[in-house]
Amino acid sequence: VSVNYRLNRGDLAPWPAAVDDVAAAVAWVRGHGAEVGLGTTRIVTAGHSAGGTLATLVALAANSDDPVYAGSDAVDGWIDIAGINDFSTVHGGFWGSRWSAELDQLSARMSPIRFVDAQDPPGYVIHGDDDGLVPASHSLALKDEADRRGARVSLDVVDAWSDRAWMPDRFRNHVPTGGVNVDALNRFLDGI
Repeated sequence: VSVNYRLNRGDLAPWPAAVDDVAAAVAWVRGHGAEVGLGTTRIVTAGHSAGGTLATLVALAANSDDPVYAGSDAVDGWIDIAGINDFSTVHGGFWGSRWSAELDQLSARMSPIRFVDAQDPPGYVIHGDDDGLVPASHSLALKDEADRRGARVSLDVVDAWSDRAWMPDRFRNHVPTGGVNVDALNRFLDGI
């Protein structure tokens, strides 16, 4: 299921509208997916960039006490491709000055890294080592925090020599999926 979530556009669809959209999609799949031939026993959220952030956030925050996420359906796994995982490290220049003051106030509630814990479903994180838009440090920090808290998170950093084979630069940036370790990703999905 591809989710058309609303991105924050100033006063149009302010946060947490996108979170609500993804959570509603998960609830719809759980409740009605079988009616259209979808399997509903194992649901994995996945996304790239902002979608990766949302897929991760909905998966990790479902068991939190934050009222924004209260009542969200749990998922069975999640995949984050080049998502922002800690908004406290993102500065106004990234978003533009119009939104940076709001971002400072909301950064913790919007950051998947805040919600990771041992009760979360397993996750798979993919990031290009040469991502100029969302630095790979977001994924590295999430993996470190997951390890510290006992969460199950796998990390695939696509670099120049991924899986001991030379990787073209175009796969090392913000769209690293061409360099993903497909065997490892399939093992992750098979394990859910």
